[in-house]
Amino acid sequence: MMQSKGARASGRDTPALDGWDVVVIGTGMGGSTLGHALARQGRSVLFLERGPARQSAEEPTAGGVANPEATSLVAPSRKERLMRGGQWPEPLRQELHAREPRTFAHPLGVGGGGSSSRFGMVMDRFFPEDFESWPVTYDELAPWYEKAEALYRVRGSEDPMRPGVSFQLMPPPAPVGKEQALLEGFQALGLHPYRIHYACERLPGCDTCVGSLCLRECRNDAGRMCLRPALRSHGARIIDWCEVLSLEEENGAVTAAVCRREGETQPFKVRGRVFVLAAGAFMTPVLLQRSVSSRHPNGLANNRDLVGRNLMLHCSDHYLVTARRSLESFDMAHGVSVNDFYRHAQGKLGNFHAHPFTIDEEKVLSWLQGGHSLPAWLRVLSPLFPLVANLGARLYRARTVFASVLEDLPYAENRVVGTSEDGSVRYQYRVHDELRRRVDLSRRLFLRTLAPKFKVKLISNPRDVALNLGHVCGTCRFGTSPETSVLDPSNRAHEVDNLYVVDASFFPSSGGINPSLTIAANALRVADTVHTRL
Repeated sequence: MMQSKGARASGRDTPALDGWDVVVIGTGMGGSTLGHALARQGRSVLFLERGPARQSAEEPTAGGVANPEATSLVAPSRKERLMRGGQWPEPLRQELHAREPRTFAHPLGVGGGGSSSRFGMVMDRFFPEDFESWPVTYDELAPWYEKAEALYRVRGSEDPMRPGVSFQLMPPPAPVGKEQALLEGFQALGLHPYRIHYACERLPGCDTCVGSLCLRECRNDAGRMCLRPALRSHGARIIDWCEVLSLEEENGAVTAAVCRREGETQPFKVRGRVFVLAAGAFMTPVLLQRSVSSRHPNGLANNRDLVGRNLMLHCSDHYLVTARRSLESFDMAHGVSVNDFYRHAQGKLGNFHAHPFTIDEEKVLSWLQGGHSLPAWLRVLSPLFPLVANLGARLYRARTVFASVLEDLPYAENRVVGTSEDGSVRYQYRVHDELRRRVDLSRRLFLRTLAPKFKVKLISNPRDVALNLGHVCGTCRFGTSPETSVLDPSNRAHEVDNLYVVDASFFPSSGGINPSLTIAANALRVADTVHTRL
């Protein structure tokens, strides 16, 4: 490990600010996986993280505090409370075509592990045809898929729709209750279900905690599997509560990241040999756009106005599925996934899956007490919520929630355009007619196919397209030509010699499946390239 040397940030006990082999901005699935791989190979790695490091599950805010001298006397700000809870502090400003702009909170994560600290733990591979527009093939990424599956301890069964694929999976628990009924019913309908590819330890009492932090060691997220081991065992260091304001460039290379810690006004600079952006497909293009220099007046790697373009957001509908048969129990041990609808003559669709999430009285009551956009007149009835929760749990316990992941196609007009005065990320998006047609088709197919064995109800808005902001990708796509892509096939910026991007920004297409495993596999591939280069 590199010895502490050089400047330090204003009065904090922080790592050295210069001399690092690799500076990684963001600790989500891409950044933590790459940083861990390089630290294991003896490279000096410094992580820069906007939120708390969370170096243990038992103490989710460990690793640093925002302005610690002040927080002992002053209550934490709303921004700090959000970040301690794992939520990105600034909202998004959505500018949909032909609609009024709106600003809202979103599901992106912050802190150690990034969005993976709240993700649903589905880690599945793309299909070979998903790589048609990529500068690498499925076969080239396959060995890295195997390494990523092993690293994240992914459990599940092989997908019958992909015969001959060598998955590196741990065995799932035996199916029970609703799950067994789903598997048998799907097979009777001629479908090919498989046990969901799931990065979860399923400890006793685990209920998956989708969308929130968890104090238990169940979720195999990037923080637990990569960031913490890199810091504890492989000499990596981290500066948390650290916002990267911009990157400085000279002679075609990044020389420093300009940073500021939460609660402080004085910026400082971090220097290294290689810089890796992994801030997410919303924030990575924003950071590049505001990193201007004489060589890059429109922002780093953006001389052709490609940074931020080709934004893709999966479409994710939700369905309530109930077996038309009695159940042995209302439990689910692992989860079910199906890819029979992935390919279609009228256009690629995507994956359907169900998490092992149970609907019980406690969850319904928590939902009611949390408000969740309930009308004011209904909140007046709060003394009756326990009774309502009991009835709701009885009504819904036999039902399973399925989610779809429908591929979104890249369009240059769909783009991240920067930030507003309040710090919110602005993005512009047009729902194209072909997307609406594929969404309608996927709904009809799922409802019609399952009807003989299941009662199925679409619970998404049937008149709208449900954009999945948790699967944002494509805003710094990689490719072979600088005329049409921001990054080269090694994920290095065409115009900046020592700058790499390893979050989902690099995707040229979105596929129809959860992006997490593909981000991790590619990060391992890029880490090998960077290590060889160094």
